[in-house]
Amino acid sequence: MEKADLYLAARGRPGFWELVEDLMDVVLTTYNQHLIDPAEGERLAELYERGALGEREGFELLCELARRTEPQKFAELLRRRGLEL
Repeated sequence: MEKADLYLAARGRPGFWELVEDLMDVVLTTYNQHLIDPAEGERLAELYERGALGEREGFELLCELARRTEPQKFAELLRRRGLEL
């Protein structure tokens, strides 16, 4: 599933905001923070402050960071919600 398709599929399901929160939790609690570029962290903070994590750009950034830092947790979050890559 393409990133845009993942966004549309997730956005249309109940529990979308819980998924966004879970993705944020994965990104913020990973031991692999060295895999996140400082500019990506700044962008994530900007999107959070704007309340835009549920918009396409914010959701895709969260997915990318979660996938890169915790691929198994990311896949499990999607699986639990009936979403696949």
